[in-house]
Amino acid sequence: MTGELFINDKDAWSTWNVKLADNSYENLLSPYPMKSYIENESRSQDGKQVFITNPKKNSRQIILIFDITCSSRSEYLTKYKDFKNEISNGQIKLAVTSIDETYYLYMEDPQSLDMGIGFTDGKVAVRFTEPLGETIIYDVLATEGQSILITDDNKTLLI
Repeated sequence: MTGELFINDKDAWSTWNVKLADNSYENLLSPYPMKSYIENESRSQDGKQVFITNPKKNSRQIILIFDITCSSRSEYLTKYKDFKNEISNGQIKLAVTSIDETYYLYMEDPQSLDMGIGFTDGKVAVRFTEPLGETIIYDVLATEGQSILITDDNKTLLI
């Protein structure tokens, strides 16, 4: 199971004894929803016009189920807490080698963690959002008298 799943470039099995449950692959491979088409319902024309050129994908929410397997309850709880902290820290990079795909996801609501705990193993269900667009992460926040400016070479300036 080593080398099958990477979260933030860390091997999920080696680090947390975590693997994806089988139905999670289907969730990752499901089609993206499409953004609404532009429509024109002019009073001067019958029906409506629908502009379907240049369709675009929308962001999506997906539920992934992770299996955690350990040799003891204390190891399980430690691995679960470390895993929870890793996926709760903003955007994650999820690389799945068996389907040769990489996803950039974030968890909007930490309450979306659902743990089915056993003595040495359990399942963790997590609802992620995949924005599909460019995620902007600010390292600094402007004060009330300052503004943030992003330059062409992606440098952040306070003005």
